[in-house]
Amino acid sequence: MGKRQLNPAAHPHCADIIVELNRCHARSFFDQWWNGSCKALTDKFAECRRQERQLNSKKNKEDHKDFQKRLAEVRGKVRQAKAEEAAAPN
Repeated sequence: MGKRQLNPAAHPHCADIIVELNRCHARSFFDQWWNGSCKALTDKFAECRRQERQLNSKKNKEDHKDFQKRLAEVRGKVRQAKAEEAAAPN
């Protein structure tokens, strides 16, 4: 009775830990329960996931700043075009 296998491609930063964890979970359930043999790997994977989320969060914030900067430029151009259109005689 094994545990559900994790996909290493889903978490590229933690792929090596996932492979080891999948091997550990493939061993007997009794060994895991009695000895807690996979606990260290589970904790290591949880820490890796926290770090991965922090990296993704940082990247999203940087992307958001870039988007806001581009959006401000476009809005400025639109305002300028509207001002020129309003100032132009018909």
